[in-house]
Amino acid sequence: MTRKKTRITDRMTGQGQVIKDGTPIATVLYSLRVLQDSIEFSTFGGKSEMDGHKDIRGEITVIDGERNLTDASILTLRMEDGTIWAFFAKSGDPVTRKYVVVNASGAGLVPPGTDQ
Repeated sequence: MTRKKTRITDRMTGQGQVIKDGTPIATVLYSLRVLQDSIEFSTFGGKSEMDGHKDIRGEITVIDGERNLTDASILTLRMEDGTIWAFFAKSGDPVTRKYVVVNASGAGLVPPGTDQ
């Protein structure tokens, strides 16, 4: 028997910069979650678990700069600690400045000082 599970492995919140084509376009507040899928399966020795797909998603709120982030471009978030993340604004509203954001790259979170 196999069973798929998803768990939150990390949460990040803070203030950061949204970058488009190498140019900062907005200052945002972000709240992100890292979700990890795993598959649990039965073996002759009991149960085993194997990690699967990892996904990053969350919300951002624009506090300064460009308000419309839903033009289907891949954007980059530079977080407070210098970590960068490529994302799409899946949905949102320029009036409220709130957006649902999802992973746009297999690179995931890129630590500071790492070439992207």
